[in-house]
Amino acid sequence: MAESIISYTHPLYLGPADTPCVVLIPVKLTGSENYGLWSRTMKIALLGKRKLGFVNGTCTKESCTTELQEQWETCNAIVLSWLMNTVSTELLYGIVYASNAHLVWEDLRERFDKDNSRDYVDHLEQQRLLQFLSGLNYSYDQARRQILMKSNVSSINQAYAMVIEDESRQCLGMGAVIDKNKLVAMQVGRNQSYKGKKPFVQCEHCGYKGHSKENFYKLIG
Repeated sequence: MAESIISYTHPLYLGPADTPCVVLIPVKLTGSENYGLWSRTMKIALLGKRKLGFVNGTCTKESCTTELQEQWETCNAIVLSWLMNTVSTELLYGIVYASNAHLVWEDLRERFDKDNSRDYVDHLEQQRLLQFLSGLNYSYDQARRQILMKSNVSSINQAYAMVIEDESRQCLGMGAVIDKNKLVAMQVGRNQSYKGKKPFVQCEHCGYKGHSKENFYKLIG
């Protein structure tokens, strides 16, 4: 099918700049950590090229007439090249033998989309955990070290529970010190209250306690 009879608004139209070596976007897909940015940017670029249907499955070979199916194959190959031009070398090995742009798109989505990828969720949770720990003040240094040393702590909720437990232990320890200080202070005060007095001395003259006959003012004046 000659290119001249296909309108430039048709999804199968290819302009002079639509070649396999074109790099549509500056973002290179490396994994779950940047899949969201890569997919959104790529969708915009493909939409501008009127080729988004090749990756979302709305423009299929079966939907084309017989005379346009060869043109569809050409467009599909070019879109597939555009996808491959924007993924890392490590990921390229997994899709280099693919023959359908839509299948490649779905494969990348299933592997790296944050809603479907457990690796991305774990990575995001780890980042939040580190952010939470970095926000703790110096009084929680011991709890922070314990959390970082534990390999089974993977969520903020678990870390928060450990911090609360550590804080409770600190409060109990401070309470014990305060009670001990109070007891010492009371004992010191009790001892001071008797300083200068002789509560166990009894006067032989008047019978009252606290002084002796030799110090009784009525006798010595």
